[in-house]
Amino acid sequence: MEKLVKGEACELDNGKNYIVYSQVEYNGNDYVFLISNFTPVEIRFAKQYIEADELKLELVTDPEEKQTLLAIFNEKNNE
Repeated sequence: MEKLVKGEACELDNGKNYIVYSQVEYNGNDYVFLISNFTPVEIRFAKQYIEADELKLELVTDPEEKQTLLAIFNEKNNE
């Protein structure tokens, strides 16, 4: 099983589909910036990892962590 990269689609536990807008490594973790492919548009951040040969996505729910990741993704995408 491979981790998600920019442009790939995934389905979250909520049954909705998202597209990977960007991916970044931060503090030893691999995060993806997800944008929904439906309206109204939803944005999610998730930590991705492989467990027992299966891709796992753990949604980021902490507001401070979301702000930190948003800044990191903005910086990466403005390079």
